[in-house]
Amino acid sequence: MASVAERQDGVLRILDAAEGCFGARGYARSSMADIARNAGVAKSLLHYHFHSKATMFLAVQMRMFEGLMGEVKGAVQDGAMTQDRLRMAMYQVFDDLASDRKRARLLLELHAWEEQEKQEQLRQFTRKLRAMLVEGIGDLVGSDGLVPGVTPEGLADVVLITFRGILVELVLLEEEGCVSDTRRAFGQSITLMERALVGVS
Repeated sequence: MASVAERQDGVLRILDAAEGCFGARGYARSSMADIARNAGVAKSLLHYHFHSKATMFLAVQMRMFEGLMGEVKGAVQDGAMTQDRLRMAMYQVFDDLASDRKRARLLLELHAWEEQEKQEQLRQFTRKLRAMLVEGIGDLVGSDGLVPGVTPEGLADVVLITFRGILVELVLLEEEGCVSDTRRAFGQSITLMERALVGVS
């Protein structure tokens, strides 16, 4: 019988293999057999840990978001003013996505799902992601850091919508200067978000 550590190692190998397959071929062209082969495990083990390919895809995405949130927390300096911390966090995520188009493509692919079962899984995923953002916003700006009428939940919704648009820009537009133009426009949206913070004029 496998130990807890061995099971966790197996899940990590599966997620690593799935991320590689999804990144190289996209969701639709990646099969469970490909992922099992790349992970060096039996296909039945994939189904033991993950209900479906969609569930596995969402687990890969959540792991990517958790990694991004960890990078953001590491990049944000505790002593910086609130608006500086928000700006640094937002640019950290933008720069990570701009430098890793594979990651951006995977995240964008989530929003192309049309099947009802996948849509429900996507809604659950989005709720978890939103909760992570609300918590992160609380960590960045504190409980009294927002102007009256602006909630961490509302700001999290604005951040989610902003990044969906950025994913489209980064993945679909590959002309010269696209990233710098998108980054410049992104800076303007950050300035608008900063207006939601107390003491920022």
